[in-house]
Amino acid sequence: MYKLPEIYPSLPFGRLAEMKRYDLDGNEIPNSVDRLFRIYVKDEMGYTLKKYEDSSYKEYYPKLALTDHPRVEKIKFKSYDKNKENFDLILELLRKKGSLPFFGLLKPRKEYDLDSINNLVLLNRLENRFRDYLDKHDQSKLYDIFQSIATYPEKSISDKLDLDAKSEFSDLVLKTEEYSNTISKFLADSDKITTDQKRRFIGIFKDFNKGKILFNSDNLDNILGLFISDDNLRHKHLYDYFGDIRTILSRLREKDKHKITLPKSWKCSDSVINEYNKFMDRDDNDVYLYLHNNIFMKTKDRSTGFNIYREKNEYFKFLSNKLGDMFLDLDLVKGSDSMKFNNRYSDIYMKYHFMKFLNSIVDIIRSLIEERTDVTEDANDLFQSLEMRDEEIVDDMIEVFSMFLMDLITHIMFQHYDPSWLFLNEQKLDLANRLSKQKEREKQIIIDKLDGATREERLAIMEKNKMGISLFYKIGSEKAGEYVNSGEYNTQTENERAERLNEIYQGANLELETLQGETSDVIDTHGIVDEEEGYDYDEEYDPEDATYGAEGLDGEQEMEFNE
Repeated sequence: MYKLPEIYPSLPFGRLAEMKRYDLDGNEIPNSVDRLFRIYVKDEMGYTLKKYEDSSYKEYYPKLALTDHPRVEKIKFKSYDKNKENFDLILELLRKKGSLPFFGLLKPRKEYDLDSINNLVLLNRLENRFRDYLDKHDQSKLYDIFQSIATYPEKSISDKLDLDAKSEFSDLVLKTEEYSNTISKFLADSDKITTDQKRRFIGIFKDFNKGKILFNSDNLDNILGLFISDDNLRHKHLYDYFGDIRTILSRLREKDKHKITLPKSWKCSDSVINEYNKFMDRDDNDVYLYLHNNIFMKTKDRSTGFNIYREKNEYFKFLSNKLGDMFLDLDLVKGSDSMKFNNRYSDIYMKYHFMKFLNSIVDIIRSLIEERTDVTEDANDLFQSLEMRDEEIVDDMIEVFSMFLMDLITHIMFQHYDPSWLFLNEQKLDLANRLSKQKEREKQIIIDKLDGATREERLAIMEKNKMGISLFYKIGSEKAGEYVNSGEYNTQTENERAERLNEIYQGANLELETLQGETSDVIDTHGIVDEEEGYDYDEEYDPEDATYGAEGLDGEQEMEFNE
C-alpha cells in the first residue's frame, strides 16, 4: 500500500525522539529528530542554516599567504541542544521560510457604488505599476508624484500633478543628454580604447561623410544624441536591447559555454541541422558574443566581439553584480496613451534609464581609477608592496571595462541601424517589400528550374512535388539560405544600410566633424568579403610588427583620434 510522504511531522517531539529503526545488517538508523539536529545548526552570527563544508577559504588562502594578512579561518558552526523548544523553533523557521504570501480574498459583490467603482479604477491604473517600479528602484520625486496620481484622482489635484510630472520628465530629458555628453567625453579621452575599436565605430557612419571622421567627444555626443532622441526608438526596442546586454553579461560571467540544440520534436532536416551547427560553432567562440555585424554575415572585421573577454569572468561577475538591479522590472515601465503615464513618458524614462546604465559603467571605471590613484599616492612603501598585486588587477579591470563599453555601444549601433533587423523593418511597408522580394526571388528560381527542364523532366518534377518527395518550398528554402550566405546579399544589405542611415542623418541635419585635407575614407572594417577576388589584409600580418593595425593612419591622424 502506498504511503504518503510526511512533510510536517504529525507526532510530538517525545515520540519522534524515541522511535528506533534498523537496517538489514542490524545497524540503527538515525530517526527524524537526530537527522534534523544534524542538518540544521547555528553560524557565528546566530542564524539557522544547513551545515555545509566551508571551502571558501581555499580560494583566498594562496593570495593572502603571500602577504602578512591573518590566516583565514573556516566558519564555525554550533549545534542546537536536542530538546522540544529547539525542535519547534527549527520547524517554525522552515515553515515560514517556505510559506507562500497570503493575499486576502475579495468577497463577491452584487452591487457597486461610486466609491467602489473608483477604487477598482485606481487599482487597475498603469500608474500603479510605474509607481511600484519607482518604489523598488528609483526613490526620486517622480515616486511622490505618481503615488499622489494613484491616490488622488480629483481633477483639481490631478491637473497640478500633471504639471509636476511634465516638469520631472523634462528634467529626465536633460539628464539623458548629460549622460550622453559624459559617456562621449570618457570614450574620447580614454587611452584604453583601441584603434580597431575606433575605426569599427566610425565605420558605421562613414558612408554619410566625406573624409575621415574624427573620433572625438563632439562627434560621439552627436551620434549618441541622434540615437537616443529618435522618436521611433520606443520602450520595446530598449527593452530588447537591455535583454541582449543582460545575455552578454550572463555569458561573460560564466566560464562554461552553453550551446542550445534543436529539439527532435521540430523534425528539422539534416541540411537545417548542419547549417545550425555550422552557425553555432565558430572556432570555439560563442556566437552570442559576436558583435552584431559579424553574427549573420561574413565581413572583413576579424574581431570575435565580446569573446575576447571570456577569460575575465571574475571581472564580469563584479560588473553584473553592480548593474544587476538595472535590468529588473522594466516591464513595469510600459505606458499607455489612455493613462497619465502614457507612451511618451514611458519612452522618455526608458531612454533616460538606458543612458544611465551606460553612464553607470563609466562611473564604475572612474571609481576603479580613483582607487588605483589612492593606492599609488600612498606614501607607505610597505603598503604599496602589499597592494601591488591588487593594483595590477585594478588596472586590468579598467582596461577591460573601457573596451567592453566601447564594444557594447558599437554592438547596439550595428543592431539599431541594420536594415535587415527588427528596428528598421517596423514599418509594415518596408517589411512587406522585403517579403515580396523574397517571394518573387523564390518563384523565379522554380520557374528557371522548370524552363530549363525537358518535358519528361518537368512532368517528373511536378509529380515529385505532388508526392512530397521534392517540394517547391523546400527548394526555395535551400536557395534562400544560399542567398543569405552569398556576397550579393551582403552587398545589398550594406547598400540598404547606407541608404537608410543617409535618410536618418539628413533628416536630422547632422554633420560630423571630419579631418580636413583628407579625401580617403576611414578603413572600412565592416565591409564585405569577396571570398574569391577580395584582398585579405590579414595575409601580410607580422606578429612582430608593432605598427600593424595602424597602416591607414599616419602620426598626425593617430593623434587626431583622441582630440
